[in-house]
Parts: sequence; structure tokens; C-alpha cells
Amino acid sequence: MTDGQDKIDASELLRARNAIDRKTPLQTMFVAINQTNEQLMRFAMDSHAIGVERGFYREFTSDHIKDILDDADHLNLAKRNDFFTEKSANELPQEIYRLLDEALRLAAKFSDQIYYGSRYTSARTHLDELEKLKWRDVKQVDRPLEKWLVKIRKLALHPIFQDQRLLERMVDDLLINLERLTGIKMDSLSDHEQEQLRHLVRFAAGFEEG
Repeated sequence: MTDGQDKIDASELLRARNAIDRKTPLQTMFVAINQTNEQLMRFAMDSHAIGVERGFYREFTSDHIKDILDDADHLNLAKRNDFFTEKSANELPQEIYRLLDEALRLAAKFSDQIYYGSRYTSARTHLDELEKLKWRDVKQVDRPLEKWLVKIRKLALHPIFQDQRLLERMVDDLLINLERLTGIKMDSLSDHEQEQLRHLVRFAAGFEEG
């Protein structure tokens, strides 16, 4: 931990990271209170260079903190269904435990429906639709979408996606929500963006190796 006053010794942190099994995922998390700490920001963004899985950096301004404290001081729970205890979980009503058990059951049911169900479009079907797209003769557009698609292709190589069904569901969800996620319509993709997307779908369909 650091209060941000001392400089970060990256070489020392790298030695510490190397002393830990690489199979153990690590993350860095920093919160700047009423200030901007560029050193911590850069370290969080570049922490993967020393073997850290993800880095997080957040800032809380004095106005933000004031608003949060003000909300906490003026909570009105009388008209809400919130529940809490200041002592132990044993004080919670049995109805709460019943609702939590029901929530767990429904979550497991939904998970099984997603994993074992067939309510998704196969990668081969998506590929057939992509083949109908016309090339725009616009090689590149100055926006981050192409690089983002490259990152998604790398993500698809993760061991978890060795399960073909899971990979196809991920690609299906991406294509269904592509415009919502990016604000870009399929027929507006540049040639390079379309090429990256085609490679991803072909990989999910089993037509390409990673």
C-alpha cells in the first residue's frame, strides 16, 4: 500500500512479483483522495508489465466525497425494503434467508439455461451473415474499434474458451450488442474492422486456428 507520497520502485515490485507463483492472479488498486496522482495512474495502467493481471485507479474529489457523506447522513429507509443489522446475521428475519435462497436457486437456473441451452446463434450462422456484408473500400477509420477487436480475438484464446459452446455464446452476444457497445453499425465497419471481426467469428466456428 502507498499514500502516494513515495515514489514507486518498479524493479522492487517486479522482484516481489517474481517471488509469487505466476498462477496466482494479482491486481493493483489505487484511490486518489481529492487529488490526481499521475504516477499511480500510470502504474495502474502499465502494471501488466510486471505481471499484474489488472490495475485500477480511481479519484474521489472533495465534492464527490461530500455528496456521498450527505447521502449517508440523510438516508430514509422507512419507505424502502432494505434490511440491515449492526450486530450479526442471526438478527436478520428468516424471510430474508428464504429470499436469498430463492435468489441463489434462480441464478443457478439462469446459469444452466445459458450454458446448456441452445438459445443462441451459432458462429457459422453469423459467418454466413457477415459474408453478405459489402467491403466499403475504406481500409481504416480513426477510431479504436479495430484495436478493440484485436484484443477480443486475443481474449478468445484464453483457456476458458476451449469450451466451444462458451466461445460461440460470447461471440453471439458480442455481435448482437456490437452497435450498442460501440455505436457503430455493422454496415459501417471499415475493411480492417470487418476483417478482424470475420477472423474472430471464423475462429469461433472452428474454421481458423488462434
